Amino acid sequence: MRLFRLAQYRRVPEAFIPDENYRCWPSYHHKGCLLSVFDVNEAIEICDSYSQCKAFVLTNQTTWTGRQLVFFKMASNHIVPDPDKITYVKVTD
Repeated sequence: MRLFRLAQYRRVPEAFIPDENYRCWPSYHHKGCLLSVFDVNEAIEICDSYSQCKAFVLTNQTTWTGRQLVFFKMASNHIVPDPDKITYVKVTD
């Protein structure tokens, strides 16, 4: 099932979405939705659970417990190069 769900997202390596933020709880960032995840599959599950989520960005930052920090975005209109991040864009709703 998870492999099918992964097919709904396009992987864009070395890319970041600087805008398109929305707020969520419990976010690590007060102006956006920054959450910690165990892996890409958990990030997909979280993005799928927010109707406004259309993309997410894996950062190279982790929490003290080793979970990866991920920005969740409401659009992917403006993607910029960033060697330290990987963006996943939702292909279908």
